[in-house]
Amino acid sequence: MMSSKEKTLSYLKNRIGEFVSGEELSRKIFVSRTAIWKHIQSLRKNGYEIKAVPNVGYMLKKLPDLLLPSEISSFLRTDKFGRSIHYYKEIGSTNDLAKKLAFNNAEEGTIVVAEEQKGGRGRLGRKWISPYGGIWFSIILRPKINPVDASKITLLAAIVTANVIIDLTGLKVKIKWPNDLLIEGRKLAGILTEMDAEFDKIDFLVLGIGINANIDLEVFPSDFRNKLTSLKAQLNKNIDRKILLAGILNELEKNYLDFLNGPIENSFLKIIQSRWNQLDGMAGNNIKVMISGEVVEGIAKGIDNL
Repeated sequence: MMSSKEKTLSYLKNRIGEFVSGEELSRKIFVSRTAIWKHIQSLRKNGYEIKAVPNVGYMLKKLPDLLLPSEISSFLRTDKFGRSIHYYKEIGSTNDLAKKLAFNNAEEGTIVVAEEQKGGRGRLGRKWISPYGGIWFSIILRPKINPVDASKITLLAAIVTANVIIDLTGLKVKIKWPNDLLIEGRKLAGILTEMDAEFDKIDFLVLGIGINANIDLEVFPSDFRNKLTSLKAQLNKNIDRKILLAGILNELEKNYLDFLNGPIENSFLKIIQSRWNQLDGMAGNNIKVMISGEVVEGIAKGIDNL
């Protein structure tokens, strides 16, 4: 159920660019005009550009380029994913907070999203630079699967994220095993999966996804720039981050449920395998793999068994 502040915002968004009187807002939302005024002040602090003219009313002029829960939820078609959002302007790590929430019984589908991370990290503890303009979020999952199958969710998330970006932008996104998204060999996004599990049971899994979205490459340290890219650098314009994030959540929930609703060797895994091989950015490359302390060299062909 929406709060009166959320109802005020929704009413103004439906009339964006038009003046709406305080009396009309008060009457439609069933709160006092003083309450409406307080909601307007709060929305302004959240980044909404609202013009006020005495004896005329309020006009919503511009929406903020922020990943606010109220903005993301407008584009969600999910049952659980993203229905509980913990939003921060700045945070150490979205994964770290998501794990704390999961330990405290946060519901599956809860997400932590931040405009900027100060302690972002990738696989093997590598530093992940996460400035304003990117999409940095983590989602709590509680899959009833064996822990040995958890890595399949990372693969699924990589495929979903790549496909949503492709559909939204038309860019040629590829996946580098097991969790990086590339454009022309440069890193665009990464995925970090962490879990708490017993021998045969996952208590929770935190899936962290970071995307270099509306970021100028000059923001990154000079020694990283030739290894990284962003959607803004590729498109020469900003994308709507909230639509991209909501799109990922929509598709991730659908595919996650398809993955869970059958035996682990079900046909959906064949679909994952096929999708991965279509997006495989390493196919045909010479690679070295460390297996039990031994280096094995070969040519990457794709994945054959999940």
